[in-house]
Amino acid sequence: MKLINRHTMKCFKRWGTLILLIISLLSGHFVQSVSANMYEQNVTTTQPSHLAAWDQMLEVIDQLERYQIRIRIVNLDQSEEVASGKIIGDRETGDLRLQFNVYPTEAEEHGFQYDLISYRNFDIAFSNLFEVLESTRFFDATYYQSSKYELLSNYLNHYVEVDTETFSKRNMAQDTLTSFLFLPERETLQNLTEEQVYEIHSAYQVALERTEIPNNWQRFDDYMYLKHEFHLDVNESLNPYKSYDASLTNRLNISTNNNQLQLSLDYSTRVTRDLLNLSRIYSPNDYQMNRELNTQEVTGRLTAVKIRYNPASPYYEIELHGLKDDYQFNIFNQSTADYVAERYMWQFTLLPTEEEIPSLHQLNRLSEAEFNYLIASILPIKERE
Repeated sequence: MKLINRHTMKCFKRWGTLILLIISLLSGHFVQSVSANMYEQNVTTTQPSHLAAWDQMLEVIDQLERYQIRIRIVNLDQSEEVASGKIIGDRETGDLRLQFNVYPTEAEEHGFQYDLISYRNFDIAFSNLFEVLESTRFFDATYYQSSKYELLSNYLNHYVEVDTETFSKRNMAQDTLTSFLFLPERETLQNLTEEQVYEIHSAYQVALERTEIPNNWQRFDDYMYLKHEFHLDVNESLNPYKSYDASLTNRLNISTNNNQLQLSLDYSTRVTRDLLNLSRIYSPNDYQMNRELNTQEVTGRLTAVKIRYNPASPYYEIELHGLKDDYQFNIFNQSTADYVAERYMWQFTLLPTEEEIPSLHQLNRLSEAEFNYLIASILPIKERE
């Protein structure tokens, strides 16, 4: 009996040791598996703070009902502001106001303020056409009667309607906010190093130099293209009550699938030679004014991208630095034109706003027919044979 018990005890000890060893090995493997799973889970769910803040920033932008985008264009080499403006948008109504101050240049000596107000996603639009024409010396032409010019001075604060028949909208997005704003791709921010991003009081700053900017750092296919064409034809009239007819083309071409942000004005007149010959002292040229603001000036040769954002404010700003090619021609020199590459900056700042866009009923408005009538009223009257 004692031998059996002793033998049995030995077996129990051997099997017990083996079982404990197996349990120990299994336990270690289980602990390692659990630890590995927890580590993998932690790696996949944890992301840098600047990236989490960016995702939050995008959510804030998406929820903005009314926004303001300030834009500045600066010639860095000359320390001169080329243009500045702001865009006020109401995403609930689709109303939009675009205001720009375009400053004088060597090529264009006259600056002006351009103001465009549109309603229901550009279903109807008005511009401060009179004010722009006044600022660019349109009415200085000698064939306009200065004695009757006072008639127009009362209308300088009026907005002229863009003709809906010539109004062209192509591929218009329902929400135009991001069509005016440069936003980096998330992957660009995800690949930033610690030296490229800074955090200051919950705000983040990103600085990328030319060699650090990836080719696909931002989207390229859904920016705003807006071209305002104004053309005035003045011809002899068959109407016995007036000598000349003024015929207006006032067209706004818009698209939101452009690869650059582009805003341009193309204004011109064509006046009958008979009217020009009325002045024996002067031989004035037809009026022409072309101005274009195009981000291609800097994005074509980017040298730096600087981003600042804070979802708590909320606040988003981006600066695009680049080289703009310029050829300077000298009519007194037959040699090749001088080539100059100047440093330019486009700055975009997005903020929420309480500023309201004037309602349609608050605007002092003029129709195309009314504008034509006023222009015709200051043209001279010639004696009929």
